[in-house]
Amino acid sequence: MESVLAERLTPEELKHIRRYDVIGDIAVVQIPPELEGRTAEIVWGLRKVHPFIKVVAKKGFHEGAFRIREYSIVWGEKRLETVHRENGVGVKVDLSKAFFNPRMKGERYRLAQLVKDGERILIPFAGVLPYALVIARYKKVRITAVELNKEAYELGLENIELNRKRLRGEIEFIYGDVFKVLPELPTYDRVISPTPKGIDALALTLNKAERWLHYYDFVGEDKIVDLRRRITGECALQGKDCEVRVKKVSEFKPHVFKVCADVRILG
Repeated sequence: MESVLAERLTPEELKHIRRYDVIGDIAVVQIPPELEGRTAEIVWGLRKVHPFIKVVAKKGFHEGAFRIREYSIVWGEKRLETVHRENGVGVKVDLSKAFFNPRMKGERYRLAQLVKDGERILIPFAGVLPYALVIARYKKVRITAVELNKEAYELGLENIELNRKRLRGEIEFIYGDVFKVLPELPTYDRVISPTPKGIDALALTLNKAERWLHYYDFVGEDKIVDLRRRITGECALQGKDCEVRVKKVSEFKPHVFKVCADVRILG
């Protein structure tokens, strides 16, 4: 994008260009105040780099418990619904109704490769089912997913049908509050928790894991060691012998990262 926009923007303006996402045929951009008057040029650049896009949407702020952003459409069709394709599946999403992060594509594939055929997997905070779909695409497993956002849940049901012929595994999708549903469920071979920012579900998800927990959290760079200690402490409280590896997944903001704690339960 920077090399393309160098034809239209000054070197000083280029310094303010931010990362963007392409979700299906929708480009999602941040336009800082310094570039508000150059929106047309940014749209031109996006269309030149990604000629298939049909919508350019400008990011607003997150709102509410379900992390839904505000968006304003600055070019193209007046919609925020699309089908995003990744890792061999199609994920229908409506950005005005449900949270979806295309930057986790690599993480979803990584987990799918760690999973073994025959596993029983639990995925709380499942959203429109991107993790479940990718894992079930590659592995013959039984997945139980839980989601509280009714609109995300309904999109997830559509996604199961959309990908039915591609899936090797089975997905059971439950509508409800993770903190009310999980205590009623059995334990699972593997729990994958794409935990929303500000939610602490460590004790609950660890309690449901027999062999593996993949727990996502947002922590400052200087607090990663503290997270590892908190997890080992919770393992001890639950009488579990654990190995914990914490990896940075993406930068949330300067010096704050989305991380994944891969927790192996030894006994």
